[in-house]
Amino acid sequence: MDYELASPGVLCSLSTEELLTKIQEWGLDVTEAEAQRFRDNEVDGDTVDCGLTETMVAYLFQGSFKKQVKFNQFVSRMKESSVTLTLQTVSPEDWQPSTSSTSIRYPTNSEYVQAVKTLVMKYPFLKDREGNGYGPCVQGEDLLSIDAHLKVLQCQYQKMQPDTMVVHNRMQQTFAWWQKEIADGMPVEDVLKKYPFLGMPTGLCNELGWIQPTTGNVSQRFREGLSCVAAKVIDLTRGKTPLYQLYLDAREEALTDDLPDLDTRAALLFLPYVFKEKLDLFVILGEVHPKTPYPTVQLLHEDWKPVFSRSAPNIVKLDGSEVCRSSCIFEGIISSFCLYFVFSLAYAKHLKNTLIFLQKYIVKIDEGEDRPLPITVTRQINLLY
Repeated sequence: MDYELASPGVLCSLSTEELLTKIQEWGLDVTEAEAQRFRDNEVDGDTVDCGLTETMVAYLFQGSFKKQVKFNQFVSRMKESSVTLTLQTVSPEDWQPSTSSTSIRYPTNSEYVQAVKTLVMKYPFLKDREGNGYGPCVQGEDLLSIDAHLKVLQCQYQKMQPDTMVVHNRMQQTFAWWQKEIADGMPVEDVLKKYPFLGMPTGLCNELGWIQPTTGNVSQRFREGLSCVAAKVIDLTRGKTPLYQLYLDAREEALTDDLPDLDTRAALLFLPYVFKEKLDLFVILGEVHPKTPYPTVQLLHEDWKPVFSRSAPNIVKLDGSEVCRSSCIFEGIISSFCLYFVFSLAYAKHLKNTLIFLQKYIVKIDEGEDRPLPITVTRQINLLY
């Protein structure tokens, strides 16, 4: 019997330069400006394998629909590469090894887990929501049952006070389905129309909890993790950003009971400066269009000072689409962090070190990667702990 198994690692193992070479071998003429955009944004095989949105592809190949289409065809073909396994039926006598023959080595449990883990990393929707993350998806669901769940969710979304338990259960039932639709390239706007609770801060946190079961309460993880490093983050940022003086002014006006939360919000905003990255590509002021398709927090006022207060209304955007609205910067940034996992996005280059730190040291998500941390991250971590 022959079985086909998707071959992992073919695409995700390519460096940026190897990826560019493969693309050109495919027959797509890449200009130097286009190649430089790949390099500037660290678009390698792993990034492409995680999934680029339509806007990201359009940015890489600006002004050419033909190149965008050919690039998507190239990615699809690379992901479809397969190997064939041949299984033969043997008799019990043949199966039993003789005493004189070489001993048969069977895969160990860890090897089975590694094989399944490779599949889950390539197809995230296969992951379960309990245990070690490598169990089966929700059983007993089909198009009709999923459609019924979606109707209930849409009905609940129209209510002033949705039934939390109903929403939680129905989102669990549709979890594997929307994960697959995102992996298959459904546009952000369409995902949010079909699954409206993914457009809410609480919904995004819940989904991250299902994708990474060890995270528990994501918001609480952020607060507890940041409270441990807030003082050092603020100290390392002293005098290095115009926001620091605004933070001091806000602190003088705040009540004593509000100071711990104010410091936590400040630490979250100051982290990019600690890692020498750009906050203004992550949090933007007023009615301006985000310069990047990656998750962005857009404040609804033209002044930075209110950002340190409890009330700082903002819109979280992804790929040019409004995902959700929140009342404070803390909630907005957590929502944008969750989007990277919900939509299986590679971290934005301009915020990569900050996001790695938040993932591994604040929320404590370990995806089992063997890659060493960037030197910049390691150096700053030593200063913070």
